[in-house]
This record gives sequence, structure tokens and C-alpha cells, in this order.
Amino acid sequence: MLFLDNTNVMTKKSKSFVEEFMAFVKGFGVIGLALGVVIGGAASKIVASLVENIIQPLLGLVGGLESLSEWEVGVFKLGAFIGDFIEFAVLLLVVYCAVKIVVGKFLSSKEREEMGI
Repeated sequence: MLFLDNTNVMTKKSKSFVEEFMAFVKGFGVIGLALGVVIGGAASKIVASLVENIIQPLLGLVGGLESLSEWEVGVFKLGAFIGDFIEFAVLLLVVYCAVKIVVGKFLSSKEREEMGI
């Protein structure tokens, strides 16, 4: 197999499958990524419920509707779109806070500063 060494020169090295796999796991943080996907899926359900069951009905009351998702302009379901956008924004905030807290515990202050966390 061909690999880039520290000098960015292609060299031929022989590694076992296990060594290659472990290098991949260590280099790309696959375990952390898998945990992030599982936690993100759970957080997504909670955020979706928050937006659908609390935020949209509150915003719908302002417009005289039962829920924001009922707001339509012609064939366009703008209320549903706005609700999905709110859900995305809240989920983005949750992920940012989780990354800031979790990753911040494992990085040095210099590394956190470089990443903007």
C-alpha cells in the first residue's frame, strides 16, 4: 500500500488490516463520531418535540392559529417550513453547546482557542 509519510512523500509500507483499521479509528475519531450520531439522533427527537408541541403552538396563538404549522399562503406551507427552520436552529444550538462542553474537556486551552471553542 502507498502512504504519505511525514515529508508528504509516497512510500510503500505493509500494514496488516487490523493496523490500518486502528489507524483509521484513531485518526478520524470514528468512535466519537458514532457516539455523536447516536446522541444527535436522541437530541433531534427531543428538539423536534419541543418545536412541534410547544414553540409552534405558542407562535400559532400570536397569529390566531392552533399551531404555526397551519399557516399557508396559497399552496405553500410556510408555517411548516418556519417550524422546520426553528427546529434546525435549536438543534444546531444544542450540538454547538454539546461540542463546546465535551470537546472542551479533552483539548488543551491552546487547541480550544485554535478551534474557536
